[in-house]
Amino acid sequence: MNSMNLNSYTMLSPQSPPIYSIIEQVLSELDPTAYSKILRQVSLPIEKLICPKKKSRKGNIPRPQNSFVIYRRDFMAKVKLNYGHEISSNLPFVSTKAAKWWSSENSEVKNTYQIIADLARKVHIRVYPNYVFKPKKRPNKYTIKDIFFEDIPPQQQMNQPIPSPPLANSSNSNSDNNNSQPLPSINQLLSIADDNNNYDRRMCRSFRGPY
Repeated sequence: MNSMNLNSYTMLSPQSPPIYSIIEQVLSELDPTAYSKILRQVSLPIEKLICPKKKSRKGNIPRPQNSFVIYRRDFMAKVKLNYGHEISSNLPFVSTKAAKWWSSENSEVKNTYQIIADLARKVHIRVYPNYVFKPKKRPNKYTIKDIFFEDIPPQQQMNQPIPSPPLANSSNSNSDNNNSQPLPSINQLLSIADDNNNYDRRMCRSFRGPY
């Protein structure tokens, strides 16, 4: 892996020099066949994809990237190359498209990005050896009882019937199950305006444990 071009690091955010040597060391441990496979798949330099972010202003260590986060970054680079910064800078839009595109990728492509994620995890461990996963506490959510009985005195709640959920539309569910059409091309994806720009945040979550 001596052929790695260190000039690609100029594309990275300023990092301390030891990170460069850590990345080079991790890549040197990679099988040459897998390394060539990755280079054929990605648009961004692999050194940039596996380089962890710097600590936040509060000193918090970033989470290690999962395979979808790396895929999305690479997808965004492809969008920027083909459609310009104006489209690629719209993170909700690009994330939605990346999630759709990711769901249609075959196992070989996903495995390639998983290999990259494993490399990124190794770099992360060596850069931040003291990292400990600390999940954020979410605010308490209202229960069904809170929603329906919020303004009802306690004595009346005993006799209050529980509302039944709406019946699912069987025709819609059947049509969803039979919808096996292939995902359109990236040109078609980017030309379709979404009514809802929210994307599946679950795919963007990093590992739930320390590593």
